[in-house]
Amino acid sequence: MEKADHGQDGGDRQMKVLSFFTALILGIFLLCGCISSRDFTGNMNNIDKDKIILVGSIELVPPLKPGEQNIKAALNWKEYENTIIFSLGEQIVTEKNSLSNLSQYLKVKIGETFYVEQKYSNKLYISAPCIWIETTGSGGAKFLYLPGPFLIEPPSGCKVIYIGKIRYHRDIYNGITKIELIDEFDAAKQDAEKKYNTSIDMCRARLKVSG
Repeated sequence: MEKADHGQDGGDRQMKVLSFFTALILGIFLLCGCISSRDFTGNMNNIDKDKIILVGSIELVPPLKPGEQNIKAALNWKEYENTIIFSLGEQIVTEKNSLSNLSQYLKVKIGETFYVEQKYSNKLYISAPCIWIETTGSGGAKFLYLPGPFLIEPPSGCKVIYIGKIRYHRDIYNGITKIELIDEFDAAKQDAEKKYNTSIDMCRARLKVSG
């Protein structure tokens, strides 16, 4: 288990309010379905030649409380309830330019294991993770931005890759105080084989804090 103590830096990462114009652009993208979950639902023994499956999860401690997300004013709010949004790709996406990269974004349920199909690269990044916390009366949106990015280096020749669990600890002000990178490989492999009802040749690629 690896730990990264973010102390004051994490405390400075408060929720940020997007401007009306930025939120309007975001709303258009959200309604267009440009943020894709890309969950894998196929055969684990018949994955496309240039693709891999990444297996992992992201937790928030303490978890979101009922009513903590105030997003029901949005038409598709259920898709973002108890959900973390992040970019996955060969480039690091920052908060500043994330709206231009929404087609790369994924949605995963907090605390649940994801099985994401991704084009193979020897270096991939999870970046700009955030949680949609609130829609504001002025038409804006408030997000809880989480620390990143994280580097993944998929082993060559492996099709199903376990990347671990990211566990974010937060304080009462939503500052991130600590990050844990947790390896639960054996349990993840058993769960995947049960879910897909087949034996799976799974490899491990531990996440690394990048930058």
